[in-house]
Amino acid sequence: MSTIRGFIHADVEPVARMFMRIYRHSDAAAPAHLIDYFRLHFVDAPVCDSEVPSLVHVEDDETISGFLGVNVITMLCGAKSHRAAICGTFMVESPEKRPMAAARLMKTLMEGKQDLTLSETTSEKTSRMVTRLGAAILPQYSLDWFRVIRPAGLLIETASQKLPPARWLSPAAKGVDGLLRGRGRESDLRWSMVGESALPTKGFELAEIDVSKFVEHLERFTRQYDIRPDFAGDGFAHVIGEGLEKPDYGKPVVAEINARGGKPVGAVFYHVRPGATAHVLQVLVQPGQEGAVLDALVRDAAERGAVALRGRLQPALLEPMLVRRIALLPIASSIVQSRTPAFVNAFTESKGFFNGLVGEKWSRFYGGSL
Repeated sequence: MSTIRGFIHADVEPVARMFMRIYRHSDAAAPAHLIDYFRLHFVDAPVCDSEVPSLVHVEDDETISGFLGVNVITMLCGAKSHRAAICGTFMVESPEKRPMAAARLMKTLMEGKQDLTLSETTSEKTSRMVTRLGAAILPQYSLDWFRVIRPAGLLIETASQKLPPARWLSPAAKGVDGLLRGRGRESDLRWSMVGESALPTKGFELAEIDVSKFVEHLERFTRQYDIRPDFAGDGFAHVIGEGLEKPDYGKPVVAEINARGGKPVGAVFYHVRPGATAHVLQVLVQPGQEGAVLDALVRDAAERGAVALRGRLQPALLEPMLVRRIALLPIASSIVQSRTPAFVNAFTESKGFFNGLVGEKWSRFYGGSL
């Protein structure tokens, strides 16, 4: 009978090959850098815990036919520390032949030694499965947001993903966007673009900062949450370091947003490349200043040449996004599970800090040239 056990060094290469088959649709051998990253990310990194390991589904002949990747970070509830298992990179070889493998992997994880389990990339099928196992879907955390800035440039970027020569039309698209955006008035607010004069500064300025300053802002702007990360120690330093390395997305921008007088009211962490969609990893806000922080972020991305902005929703940003023509897309579900009802309630009531740096998108599986 097949078994579920913890992921070990000897499993790295066969799991990387399975990743190639399932996620890359390729029978080619896993490249060395992918194998190395599986080893680091799921076994050796400071966010790995031998008591809450990643899991493999193993056949009678010792072949691996399923994998559930797990990282562990420390969360604070008051002054008390709790382990949170962040799960993702979930795959089963030929699931039609192993209909119970995925459920067994997830059930084994949920019965582990962590205090709560979180995921921000749960598919529709997996969401139905985990709710039967006792997890709760978090609708207010389960949306991607998208803001169009340069429509012609976005069209070329999208087309070139299927037809690379479409990039040759980028100069023409840049000219079209210049004409369209230059015609907008300050009062214009459109789904299709951000006009050059549509985002006045209103006294708020974005300034780049170093990572240590950003960590200070993480601590400051998450104090209102009942459950929030513990930013001390090697674990979270590793998360931020990995989050910086996303060459597919462009240059990392780590910045604070200051009101008149230089008082910080928020901070952002995103990646941008001219002519491409910018990917937002984290937005931090002082309560009541959500709109100003979003405006400063969109303005900065526009000035750096982005054709659009994309990120993962946090509940505090929902209302200001609705009045700024920011589209909300149900790409994947965020879920929470815990044997402690108060932990689940904190997230269902939007009092838990989740998505972005507390999630999966910080890893190099997203934008990291793997």
